[in-house]
Amino acid sequence: MNLLTHKKRAMSHFIDYHDSEKWKDGLEAMRNGETVEMCSESYWHFLNSVPPMRQQGSAFVNGEPYYHNSNDEAVCLCGIEKNGKYYAQMGTVKQFDNRELFKTI
Repeated sequence: MNLLTHKKRAMSHFIDYHDSEKWKDGLEAMRNGETVEMCSESYWHFLNSVPPMRQQGSAFVNGEPYYHNSNDEAVCLCGIEKNGKYYAQMGTVKQFDNRELFKTI
């Protein structure tokens, strides 16, 4: 899959914290490795709900893991604001620290 195709797929899902169907759809997409756009209210909810494990500028790793991967690393919702839009992706602290997340936006 080329980068343009991946960007189009990433933007086909949208997280709205108050819409459970969109949230379920976005969560499933993130579990499949996609980056998902979200509304600003969702971004701020996830940033402020619990202290982040990591934060750098507008990017953060939510402090509550969704699951653990095969290496027993916590996999969390990670968020970022870029150019006035907000995005989420599942990732580990190691991936965040190594700048491996949000490469498709």
